[in-house]
Amino acid sequence: MRRPRLLITRPLPAPVHERAGTLFDLTIRKDTGPTTTAELSAALLDHDAILPSLGDVFSPAVFAGVVSPRCRILANFGPGSAISTLLPPQAPASPSPTRRGPSPARPPISPCCFC
Repeated sequence: MRRPRLLITRPLPAPVHERAGTLFDLTIRKDTGPTTTAELSAALLDHDAILPSLGDVFSPAVFAGVVSPRCRILANFGPGSAISTLLPPQAPASPSPTRRGPSPARPPISPCCFC
């Protein structure tokens, strides 16, 4: 059985690479500079999962030329989430500071882990 392909866009702590390497056909981008729109578009076609970092902008332009993406998940490493492109347009960017949990406009997010 083919292992899923994972792209990690910035080098992360060694234990993350080691664990990911046991589960995925792993690609680690060595460049610590910003990814380009072309790199991200290609990654959507070439990988099953992408672990982006802050600064990796998945703008509408990234998705514009990708008709049938291979990638099925964008997941970040660290607390919080900078991936807000999946939220409905009417949803707030973050939950209210006085309320715990997702806002009523935001669909619940199921935890996902490959471990």
